[in-house]
Amino acid sequence: ARGIVHRDFKPANAMICDDGVVKLVDFGLSREDPGARVSASRGETSPLSRRRSLLEGTFGFMSPEQVSAHAPIDPRSDQFSFCVSLFVALFGRRPFDTPEPPSSRAPSMHAGASPATSTARVADSEALTRPSPAVPSPAALMGPYRPPTTRERRLVPTRILRALDRGLSLEPADRFPDMTALLAVLAPRTRLRKAAPWVLLGAVIATYGANAWIDARRCDDASTTSLDVWRSLRPAVERSLAERSGDASAGYVLDSMERSFHDWGDERQAVCEARHEDPPEIVRDRVACLSRARAALTATAEQLATSRGDGAAISEAPERLASLPALADCSRSAVIARQCQAVPDEPVELAAVTVIRRRLDEARARWIAGDYEQAVQEASATVDAIDPSARPGLAAEALFVLGDLQFSGGEPAAALETLLLARDAAERSRCAELHVDIYSRMTKIAALHEGLVPVAVAEERAHLELLRADSLTDDLERQALARSDRGLVLLHALRRADEAIVAFRSALERTPSDDRSAATRSRRANYLLNLGVALAHHGDHEEALQTAEEALATRIEAVGADHPIAYKEHRNVGNRLLASTAPDARTRARAHYERALALATAGFGDDSVAVADVHMALARLDSLEQRPKDALAHARAAAAIHDAREGEDRSRHVDALAAVAQTLIESGEEDKSLEPLHRARELAASAPLVPAGSRAIIDRTLAAVYNEKGEPERGLEHARAAVATLKRAGITDTDLAFPSLFLAEAILQRAATESSSLTSARVDEAAAALVEAIAAWEHSDDNPSMLAYAQWARAQIECTGRGNYTLGRSLAATARGYFTSVPADEESQEMANRIDRWLGDGCVDKAH
Repeated sequence: ARGIVHRDFKPANAMICDDGVVKLVDFGLSREDPGARVSASRGETSPLSRRRSLLEGTFGFMSPEQVSAHAPIDPRSDQFSFCVSLFVALFGRRPFDTPEPPSSRAPSMHAGASPATSTARVADSEALTRPSPAVPSPAALMGPYRPPTTRERRLVPTRILRALDRGLSLEPADRFPDMTALLAVLAPRTRLRKAAPWVLLGAVIATYGANAWIDARRCDDASTTSLDVWRSLRPAVERSLAERSGDASAGYVLDSMERSFHDWGDERQAVCEARHEDPPEIVRDRVACLSRARAALTATAEQLATSRGDGAAISEAPERLASLPALADCSRSAVIARQCQAVPDEPVELAAVTVIRRRLDEARARWIAGDYEQAVQEASATVDAIDPSARPGLAAEALFVLGDLQFSGGEPAAALETLLLARDAAERSRCAELHVDIYSRMTKIAALHEGLVPVAVAEERAHLELLRADSLTDDLERQALARSDRGLVLLHALRRADEAIVAFRSALERTPSDDRSAATRSRRANYLLNLGVALAHHGDHEEALQTAEEALATRIEAVGADHPIAYKEHRNVGNRLLASTAPDARTRARAHYERALALATAGFGDDSVAVADVHMALARLDSLEQRPKDALAHARAAAAIHDAREGEDRSRHVDALAAVAQTLIESGEEDKSLEPLHRARELAASAPLVPAGSRAIIDRTLAAVYNEKGEPERGLEHARAAVATLKRAGITDTDLAFPSLFLAEAILQRAATESSSLTSARVDEAAAALVEAIAAWEHSDDNPSMLAYAQWARAQIECTGRGNYTLGRSLAATARGYFTSVPADEESQEMANRIDRWLGDGCVDKAH
């Protein structure tokens, strides 16, 4: 209000309206600004400039001239109170240790105030009758100044720190001439953030206890006003997205943000209309929860409008936008009543909590907009600013945000370390929902980054996540996610595909198929994709294909046919088609791979990991179709992308180099395959998170190459390394069968090359390896060719090494039966002839 000195500026007297405008209220102590007009009588002293014998204002927010009760008051006093409020908002404490005057300890009220008000107008009765004492200095009145610590200063722009220093000057003359000058320094130069200081202070006020008040006249406007906030930002968001991403990604983000703001308005209106039915504390907490949700939405919109971060990140918006606070939680009384979500009653504590959450919202918003490094820096600084012993719930929340960012940024080890701290803090805060979310991330890390967490620990965490999620009886979304996370652990870490199938189906049962919202459809698409992979691992290839096709259709429902993120489902359908017996399966697979490549290139760039993944899939298809040159081109394209990204994802890099080597072998260039194989082996040795399966593939391929080159000793070395790697990881399926066979072949070849008999130790080693290989291939029933080779190798070991002629001839005859069943294959016919010759004179008991 121009021409008025408020004299009681504090967070509780500023209100955020539903349209986002901050308004100052409670003018009970206000007076006219003596400098705003000329008095009618030049000789009359303004009431504000007379010596006062009353303390008027709120202790802790008053200026030195107010505390002294002997100095004139003008707008610069309000400026001081504003800066105290902003200081509290930024740092969660007041800037001065002001000694409380004795007369202010039993607060009386200004006219019209209720006994519950925190504003004191204290009359010193003796001051009316005795001469005025000497006036203390401003420094003595205000007490010691506690400036921001180094850690606190890192969180705030220098511009704002300097403005605070000046606005908190003890002498009015040293402050800004007026509020306009102060705000001009505080406000950033962009139009988008013109009102930033007021919004910052308003964020604190929005969750203040008094703000559980809802104006009944505005109930019908909640949805409209929330959309107005979005529509004021949308043009800038649209321009920014157009510069950084494809049309499909931009369209999805715009629609999703508008839908979120609309849903926020609906939730806010529902709370408003129920305000007379629910207890006041529930209404207050729901309003606070919704205020935070809108703050997160607004921060995201502002970052999308101004960020120049990685445009490819926009293509991942379906997953990233899902990280925003869940509006549904604001309608669950049990959730908002929890200790970690409760609105603090003490103003300074409330200010600290609100500002920290605002910073977390900013960090998450930066990540959504593609500015990963800044997001992590901001989240890390916020974590450092929290005392976990004093605020365990808030510490858990901040650590979870940081860990989630680290996980998404490809730092699983750092993420796990952060999330373990978050888990400990969450246990102290007793916030069940946050606890489940933390376990969810830890479970995913264990499932997707083999070797980082012991298998038993991964299984235990998945089980704990499930138990905690099921305790939230009304939260089907978290229950479904817990089952999906458990399925990932069962599938990837424990290799129990049958149990994983049950887990993924259970997740789908808890995700409504008739809910057409984009978020729900995206979750169903994820669960269907995982179910398809599990079915394929279990050998149910036709059902796996049907499930993959359903996942693709569901993803398209959620984001549209042209959204880049649908590349995953196209690639997955292609993978499932490779195992199909349909006559046109490979043609259809190629069409899906090419569509995936087009979507990934458009959305993520031709040098992205997504594009490399599709090149790997095309290399496999070309290899199956006996097109080694095309396969080699795709494998090299994938490896080149990972080379350029300097080992950003070493597991994929190792796999790409292995694919290059394999296609060279298929082209008859075994010697050339050694260079990429040894590069891959060195890379894997320097990256502990490369899965055991990938490490073993490198060694088993080296074993096969050296065996083929007639260097069985080196072949044996690498075969043993592969077997040891897999056994340490608890892998005993067909992945173990390959190096086991190559190990036995190296032993047989070494004996033949050196013209020496097999030692009993080597015989036992080879026989044990072959028993495991044969058992694995017999169980899988999907590679009869390799089963026949293993039977043939064991026949030689039993006959030549152990003198077990009967078993040896039986195994050889079984292998021969397979090779003669494929007459069109020249290599198989050669093997059948070779076994015939061996049965004639190689496995004969010459003693008889």
